[in-house]
Amino acid sequence: MRKECLDVFYGKNNFLLDLRGWMDCSYPEKWTPLMIFERWIDAIGNENAGRLRSLNFMGHSFSVHIRVSKQAPQLASKFHTMPSYEDWIEVAPPGYTFELAACRAEQGLRTTLDNIATERAGKPLRVDDINKNKLTDPNGQIPRFIRDRLSQPANDHSHALVNAVSSTLVFAQQEAGTAVCVSSSGLLLTCSHCVAESEDVLDLAKFQRLLFADGRVVKATCVGYDGKRDLALLQIVAAQSPPLSDLTTADETETSAFPAIALAETLPRRNTPLFCIGHPGSEDFEVDRPGVATGYDVLHISEGRHRGLAVGQDVHDNSGIGALKHDCWTYWGHSGAPLINEQGLLVGLHSSWDDSTGMRRGVAWEAVKAFLDEHAAKIAS
Repeated sequence: MRKECLDVFYGKNNFLLDLRGWMDCSYPEKWTPLMIFERWIDAIGNENAGRLRSLNFMGHSFSVHIRVSKQAPQLASKFHTMPSYEDWIEVAPPGYTFELAACRAEQGLRTTLDNIATERAGKPLRVDDINKNKLTDPNGQIPRFIRDRLSQPANDHSHALVNAVSSTLVFAQQEAGTAVCVSSSGLLLTCSHCVAESEDVLDLAKFQRLLFADGRVVKATCVGYDGKRDLALLQIVAAQSPPLSDLTTADETETSAFPAIALAETLPRRNTPLFCIGHPGSEDFEVDRPGVATGYDVLHISEGRHRGLAVGQDVHDNSGIGALKHDCWTYWGHSGAPLINEQGLLVGLHSSWDDSTGMRRGVAWEAVKAFLDEHAAKIAS
């Protein structure tokens, strides 16, 4: 696995009570095993955590396998001893044998796993939970944006912008993109390529897991798909209502309505100020080596302007690149991110970008309106 990831989790071969059997104090005192594991998940990226089968931590004379399941990532262990290396004698304390190190390493790992299980109260550690913790971090951009907006005079559309943020969701299963709720009944709008590469491979029975900006986890299925417009509709079928920790059916939750955003009544003019609320990926693709974390929040709010439509492009054909142009900052994972005007109304979705100019592209208001009109019955229900 990437060295950067191992440095986070294994602390350059020092893991709390060192697996070789002697104490190490390189981690801050307040760090718990669960916190270290969460940082490790974050370092390798949520999409890798979902696919991960095992990691090998090479000690001087043994390796430790950390296994993460695809459906609900959680820690398990498998210990393997290996032939001793020559440098073992140079680094081990006097009288410290390989057999003793192997025994203490296994005991140390078991203790660490037990500590993590205790902190989790026996519940499996899912990538969803880690994102949820980030979303609810009071120092994150989303909570700070909400506090700042709500502290301003009520007549500047602050509450509408806060509602737009509250209506935005992140795909939890992998870094598939962003979505926005357009109906209090739980209809979610996103880009079609976030759901399936094409209609030929679209699985209507497949559940998508997403998180609202407040950390609430929902399950949804696809109920509308338009590959040409690059738009899709998902319907929430199960939702997590705080303080409940397990998914229940949507109509069993204490809250019957979901935060939702309305589409602007008219198309935006060129140079209209915009907000883009999206999910930047966790891996930095702008550096020359893999495994470098971006450090971005799970949801990020950027500001820019509507830059018109691409000349000569059919506004309803976004299959190659979006017809709408804007200059809000975006990153991989922003596909499906709502583009919001200053009144907190939806005017488009971010979908792509132009490699030659750096201009961000999206699905224009006209295409969004036509798509939603076609599914008006679902939205009204």
